[in-house]
Order: sequence, then C-alpha cells, then structure tokens
Amino acid sequence: MARSRIRSAVRERRRVTLFWSGRGEDVADPDVPAMVDVRDALRALPFRKRVRVVLRHAFCLSEKDTAQALGVLVGTVKSQTSKGMAELQRRSCTLQNVWWEDVGEDAATFKGTSPGSTYAVQGGGARKADDKVFQFNGAGKLVVNKFQVSDFGKLVRTCGNCSKQYQRDVIINDTDISAPGTSIVGINTNYGETAALRSIRIHGDGNKKIKTCLRFTGNNTGAEPVRTGSGPDGTYCKFTSSDITYK
Repeated sequence: MARSRIRSAVRERRRVTLFWSGRGEDVADPDVPAMVDVRDALRALPFRKRVRVVLRHAFCLSEKDTAQALGVLVGTVKSQTSKGMAELQRRSCTLQNVWWEDVGEDAATFKGTSPGSTYAVQGGGARKADDKVFQFNGAGKLVVNKFQVSDFGKLVRTCGNCSKQYQRDVIINDTDISAPGTSIVGINTNYGETAALRSIRIHGDGNKKIKTCLRFTGNNTGAEPVRTGSGPDGTYCKFTSSDITYK
C-alpha cells in the first residue's frame, strides 16, 4: 500500500509540474477553441488548498486517491478542496475565445462575492440561448468584448431576485448581435447597477425588436423583478444612439 501510494504521488507530482509549467501533452488539434485562464487565480491560493483543487478538479482524482497521493486524510482533502473552490469563486476570471454552439439555458454564470472582482469575456460567441447567455449573480464588474451572439434571449442579465444582492456593473464593447433576440442587457437600478454599451452592431433587426438595455427593480425574495424602463438614460444605461449600429 505504501509503495503504491508513493508511485501515485510521484506520478501526480509530475502532472502538477507539467500543469504549472504551462506545457501539456501534444494534442491533435492545437487550435483549441476554449480557454479559461485560471492559473493566476490558482497561484493566489495557499499551497495546500491549491494542490487539492488541482488534483481533484484539473486531474479528476477522487477524494480517496488525492488523499493517498498526498498522504493525508480524506476529510482533509474534502475540507481544503471546498475552501479552495470557495476562494476561487470570489476571484476574477477570464473566458477567452469560448464558443457555445447550443447554449440552452445559460452559457456561464458569474458568482464571485468580491466587489473588486472583474469577469472578462474576450472574443468567442454563442447561439441558441433559450434565455440568458451570461447570468451575473455575484458582485463586481462583467466586461464582454469582441463577442458574437445570435438566436438568443438575453445576452447579459444581472440577477433580479437572488437572496443575496450586490451592486454590479456591465460593459459590453465591440460586439455583434444577430436577431432573433430579446435584449442585450438587463440591470437592477435599485442596487445601483450600470450598463455601458460601446460599438454594438445589431444584424437582421430592421424593426428594432431587440431591446438595448432593460431596467428593473430587483429584489432578494425570489419574486419576479419589476421592469421600469428601457434604453439609454445617462445614469444606469450609459450609452447613446451612436453606440448602436443597425446592419
């Protein structure tokens, strides 16, 4: 048992080293369409939490195998992994060149609780979203840049009825939006949320059915939020007609 655990630990140490060096095994198609930049966030974790998160979630080891590889108790793995994941959720992150071909409900949900967090969606695109593409439940700022979306409900919606509410800011820049769709962004003005739109190109919407910025009064009771207005107002929906181009 001890010999097996040592061999396992050596193998996992090598895999962790490869992970942190940024050099993985060769892949048949190097043009990987999706990349989530999490290394900086992981490096910020204390070592014990970091190594458990990497072994459990990057290398998909079971709690038992992780405990054996590190020579610790399973309970320790559970505790440190849980705490590490909780810290990661409070940090900033970047989604770069991610493409969602068939979104369904939501493509991504942002849940960090730090007011200083910034979540960035750089490049990429999404289509066939029954409701939202990006759900913003946490605190901080969401920046969507050089994105493409088509056949969708809402591109970004801040949570209108989460039990814990925050002040949130949304920036959408240099983005192509193709009909059909319902709205680009929805925010809760009673929590001081703002949305800035810059260089937005809307395609195939001659009747201008896609709403640019919807304003709501949100709540923390789970009730349906009340819509209070739409379009630029200079305070919460920060853009002008020149920021929106119809193609």
